[in-house]
Amino acid sequence: MLLLVLRLSVAMTLLTVTVATTSYCATINSTTSSGASGYFAMKVDPGYATYSFYLDLSNFIDSAGVCSSNNIASGLNYHIHTYWQNTEKSSYGTSCSSSYTGGHYDPYLACASASQSYSTSCASLGRTSSSYICSSSLFASGNRTECEVGDLSGKFGKSIPTTGSIFSSGPYVDYRPPDEINYGTSTPKSFPWTSVVFHCGSARVLCALLSKTDLTACAPAFTSSPTTTPTVTPTTTPTVTPTSSPVNDLTVFGDKQKSIAAIVVICVVGGIIIGGLVIGLILTYLSTRDQQPPKDAKKLIDGSEALVGLNTEAAL
Repeated sequence: MLLLVLRLSVAMTLLTVTVATTSYCATINSTTSSGASGYFAMKVDPGYATYSFYLDLSNFIDSAGVCSSNNIASGLNYHIHTYWQNTEKSSYGTSCSSSYTGGHYDPYLACASASQSYSTSCASLGRTSSSYICSSSLFASGNRTECEVGDLSGKFGKSIPTTGSIFSSGPYVDYRPPDEINYGTSTPKSFPWTSVVFHCGSARVLCALLSKTDLTACAPAFTSSPTTTPTVTPTTTPTVTPTSSPVNDLTVFGDKQKSIAAIVVICVVGGIIIGGLVIGLILTYLSTRDQQPPKDAKKLIDGSEALVGLNTEAAL
């Protein structure tokens, strides 16, 4: 009976094994973002996150003049920020300032100058921007504590345009991801994370709200190429067709996640089956042993039978 219950338990476990994944997406809408369009896609799994994004600045009207052709060619910085105070889900320029998007999400107080905690907890610890040494090489080598959680370009390097004014970056795998408990919510020792901000040079140029959603509802809107002449003149002649499809980027890191999930499930299932077999063998051994009389008892029985024989012979 116990063995039957064990087998049923194993079967139920196999049916209920799942791998939790949560998706977030920020849509850059050309109507509210001065002609820029694109998306920032993010998947969070237990212990790591994956990012991929696509931006088209070909039609971006740079009224503040912060995105010169040199700035675009040298790449964009991008960060996860704490707040979102805009009425629209994406914006640009001054609407991406700290008044609207806050500072970098920095729960472990790495303390770059744009950290949300820079003037509070960082100051209390005596940490200043001069001691912030995050770089993509440090992060890749495993020295992850030097980077703010929200400093994505610090972790993975600037996003360089693939063609003209078009950026298609990722997938990037982050083993120090944002804590899901802080999505849009503060905790006693951490600010929330809510938005993504892109910089031309040091200036904030584009920003968008991160929404919890299925990625397929966000990314496909940007698979087509712009049809109008770019207003930003890069150092080389722009080509509006990206060198790689943004949907393919999502498919790549989606396939990786499926492969990882499959490996996890196989390992868990294999462990459960092996454990069940071991327990079954132990139970079988115990059951067989209990049915055999002890060796001392057998000797006692044989001795008793011999004594009865002697007594019978004496009586005769």
